[in-house]
Amino acid sequence: MHKSGGFTLVELFIALAVAAVLLTLAAPAFLDTLARARLDSASSGLVGAVNLARSEAVKRARLATLCSRSENDDGDPVCGDDEDWADGWIVFADGVADAVRVGDPMGDITVDTEVEEVTFEATGRRTGGAGDLTFCLAGRADTVRSIAVAPLGRVATEVLEECP
Repeated sequence: MHKSGGFTLVELFIALAVAAVLLTLAAPAFLDTLARARLDSASSGLVGAVNLARSEAVKRARLATLCSRSENDDGDPVCGDDEDWADGWIVFADGVADAVRVGDPMGDITVDTEVEEVTFEATGRRTGGAGDLTFCLAGRADTVRSIAVAPLGRVATEVLEECP
């Protein structure tokens, strides 16, 4: 009798069932990893924007501002008049016609803050008071990222269970 070298239909169905069970177990962990990666990326982008605004203020020896992003009637990015940072951000320097950099919307990330803008002086110090300005970023992940901007311009990030 001649024997074939392939799989039988029963063996194929058993392999598919095992693969389905393994994928069902791995999918939630993979989705959590993706959510944490998106949150880390949005947090890093906002920290980079704060540092960019500070360095532009020092480099240009003039005020530089980071603000939440909105769009005018022509669709051009402008500073928003609220605290909706999830729509993106803009870094601009006084006396410079165009924005230095414009950040994209953060997708499903929410930003909890009362900060409308962060402005730095030519010395690198933040204007507007003695306390820290805090941004709290949350997404589908089980943790949040807190970003604090100190009066001297130093940025600190922290991983928390919930927004303070």
